[in-house]
Amino acid sequence: MRKFVSIALFFTLVLSVVTGIVLYIMPHGRVAYWTGWRLFGLGKDQWEALHIVFAFGMAFSGLYHLYLNWKLFKRYLPSKAFFAVALGTLTLFILAVRNLPPVSFVTDLEETIKRSWEKDFSQPPFPHAELLTLHQISERFGFPLEELMARAKERGIKKVSPNITLKDLAKKLGTTPADAFYLIVGRQQKSLIESQKISPRQSRKSTSSSSSLSYPGRRTLKEVCDYFGFSPESCLAVLQKHGIRADLNMRLKDIVRPQGKLPVEIVQWLSAEAGK
Repeated sequence: MRKFVSIALFFTLVLSVVTGIVLYIMPHGRVAYWTGWRLFGLGKDQWEALHIVFAFGMAFSGLYHLYLNWKLFKRYLPSKAFFAVALGTLTLFILAVRNLPPVSFVTDLEETIKRSWEKDFSQPPFPHAELLTLHQISERFGFPLEELMARAKERGIKKVSPNITLKDLAKKLGTTPADAFYLIVGRQQKSLIESQKISPRQSRKSTSSSSSLSYPGRRTLKEVCDYFGFSPESCLAVLQKHGIRADLNMRLKDIVRPQGKLPVEIVQWLSAEAGK
């Protein structure tokens, strides 16, 4: 039994590491789902499922391995090595929770790698646009619903429902949600669709525009300032009014963490000032 458990632990460990690396480098969901991102023929959901399954397998194998070797392991419990490893684990836990160096270097690198994919792929009109139905596309962008359904039928889909999502439509067409979107609305409409994204100037006219800024915690203060059309000095002044001093290259989640606030609060402050 020890032989089988050790081999199972080895394979589940290796596969957990491999799938973990893939999750570390894959693009954010909004890009992965929109572009149909795949690696070795597997999509985001499949890699996540593999990682969860093999992580459970590793946990089960590890616990059973500990059970088989409990008598030997008990000898380590009162040792200095045990307490040293426990202290190191606790330290890593605290550093990870508070996103402090050197752990923050690992998470920053992950964010850099994930965002690098965005330069190579088309961006969705807004996060998780692949979940839009034809009816919602018609309402949001002003395209006639009958025309959208007719174009889908022209692509070989016999039964088209107004409630079919882009994700499901893409599966039937054998393409990505992004391609399915432009197939039914027409690629010549791309510039029109891009213009319907909230721009910095438009955001000055509405204090509710904070909801259109996706994933604010991951963005740097400079990006958010540019989004609302603030100069660096004006942007920093807004934060200082709320008792926060920050660097323009810091991410919002790192700025607000010591104050116990949320990234969206900074967005709301800037949005309110932009609306004045």
